[in-house]
Amino acid sequence: MTEPTVLTAGDTWRWDRTDLSDYPASAWTLTYFLLRAGRQITITATAVGNFFRVSIPAATTATYPAGIYRWHAYVSRGTERFKVDEGTLEIQLNYAAQTAGFDTRSEVKKILDAIEAALLGRATADQMSYSIGGRSISKIPIAELITFRDKFKIEYQKEIDVEKIRNGLGTGKKIHVRFI
Repeated sequence: MTEPTVLTAGDTWRWDRTDLSDYPASAWTLTYFLLRAGRQITITATAVGNFFRVSIPAATTATYPAGIYRWHAYVSRGTERFKVDEGTLEIQLNYAAQTAGFDTRSEVKKILDAIEAALLGRATADQMSYSIGGRSISKIPIAELITFRDKFKIEYQKEIDVEKIRNGLGTGKKIHVRFI
């Protein structure tokens, strides 16, 4: 197994890297660095024979904030270090740890809802305080709000499409093909 692409905070994480035979686990250390704005997570694999195993207890992953992380994997020995892989993974919320009334909307959906409420004159104080491009919604002229609404509608539709694909559903979009 290789690195998962989706993990849940509060779950035990476990995967093996058996494809690094040039860097046997008995002589090398495998370390992952996960990074997103304002947060870095360092994960060190353990040696199991000549392959690497990542195993992180649920109590540790419960402290990891949800979000999309870029990661790099390095092997090291003494003064040598080599990047062996990189990718992206999503850490999802631990729903069991959320309190009642938790808002499951994405940030894009929250902003879109705030813009639409502002345009309809029904925005709450919290919605009016959302910031886009360094300006609160309450300070953005109507014409710009309409432009932002259109932009965030497209972004939100992309999120919906990704979720549908992840669940094995179609997006309803046509794919045009031309044979020459």
